Amino acid sequence: MDLCEIADNAARHPWEISRVRALRTILTGGVKIDHNTTVLDVGCGDSYAALNIFVGIPVKSIDGIDINLSDDRVKEQRNLSIPITIHNSFDGLKRNSFTLILLLDVIEHLDDDESFLKDIVDRYLCRAGYALITVPAFSALFSSHDRFMKHRRRYDRPEFIDLLDRAGLMCVSHGYLFTSLLPIRLLVTAKERLVSSRKSPPKGVGGWDYSGFITGVIVSLLNAENTSVITLNKFGIRLPGLSLWALCKKRQS
Repeated sequence: MDLCEIADNAARHPWEISRVRALRTILTGGVKIDHNTTVLDVGCGDSYAALNIFVGIPVKSIDGIDINLSDDRVKEQRNLSIPITIHNSFDGLKRNSFTLILLLDVIEHLDDDESFLKDIVDRYLCRAGYALITVPAFSALFSSHDRFMKHRRRYDRPEFIDLLDRAGLMCVSHGYLFTSLLPIRLLVTAKERLVSSRKSPPKGVGGWDYSGFITGVIVSLLNAENTSVITLNKFGIRLPGLSLWALCKKRQS
């Protein structure tokens, strides 16, 4: 969860829960993860993604970095009994020491996404290491939701793959998630552009306050959908979706 989305309620949005499961499937299907794996979660937010992706998966260490975290928030999270070390500065991170880097819905927030991504890959990803990167898909869907989230852009697949290449990454596999949410966002975006009306600002995933039963039903549906989409993707059938992901390997110079 991005820090701007954090709300008072503890409920997690179905999208967030299902995304964790989908990313876990992508990682375990494409990367050897073991006791030697060192993970860096760049833009970790409240650490929900990294903590849940690796539940039951043995790794050597997990570090999370988010420059928007206050010193008090870092101290608070470090005092919790969680298997992740939180940072709000890159100063304490060892160079080229991570075998797996996560950048989950991060680079769309940056003015210069290419320089940032290249710097992370050059500085922190070890030789032959992997990176899993997710971004919001389809530039035509940019809307008030993206402005609320402080996105600079959404990504079309060709430009995303080209960006990864320029940053020193070789794309091993890529695809979409949340196919069923794509037409919903398309309709919402079209309505927003056609109809000028005052409405309350978006809340993001942190505004989810529905019952556990409703959340569970939606999560089950999204999980089934994402599993199907990932499986079809392995056979070269790439269904479009609201989120775009890429599993990459550091290119050898």
